[in-house]
Amino acid sequence: MHESRKLLVLAAAATLAGANGTLLASTVDWTGLGANGNWSTAENWTGDAVPAATDVARFGPAAVPTSTVPKLTTGTAIDGIVIDNSGGYAWQLAYSSSSAPGALAIGASGVVASGGGVSLVEGATVTLVGAQTWNIGADTTVQTRAIAGDGKLTKTGTGTLLLASTSSATHTGTIDVVAGTLANARGSNGAGATGNLVTIFDGATYESRGASN
Repeated sequence: MHESRKLLVLAAAATLAGANGTLLASTVDWTGLGANGNWSTAENWTGDAVPAATDVARFGPAAVPTSTVPKLTTGTAIDGIVIDNSGGYAWQLAYSSSSAPGALAIGASGVVASGGGVSLVEGATVTLVGAQTWNIGADTTVQTRAIAGDGKLTKTGTGTLLLASTSSATHTGTIDVVAGTLANARGSNGAGATGNLVTIFDGATYESRGASN
């Protein structure tokens, strides 16, 4: 259950669509064709334009990347993230250096993942901007070191969300685990900050895996 995996996300139009069937945000695809693997390099994206805070960033099999580890060099805001590993790529979001980690803020479109495990912004903080759903598919683990913000997090899909850090976790919103597994390596409360209300729905599971840094 604790083997290293790669975070993978499969775009599902229904997940990122509103009740009327229209997309809530524009999707910008990572091509990886820039001179480096930085998120902030425009040539790494379709249209040679870095996605805006109102967009969804998608990492998928259509890319022919120079790097499958997009690096956050500065604080970055995005409405949602989709990563699809079906092309055999080992997608993993990362920060540029320990001295200048690039924090990531995720909005209402949340995260959609399938195909394997991942570290989502390893070593940096993921801030939840408002209520959102993280849909994690079968045999998939999404791992994040620290989450912050007060947005409600709803975890769906039969995969696993691993909260892997014991420090810098300041999320004060509620967490609903509707399906799959919430695995906690942060301490006793399972969410990252004191007073979090975590609800495990029927059929979902909670695991304590011990602390990691």
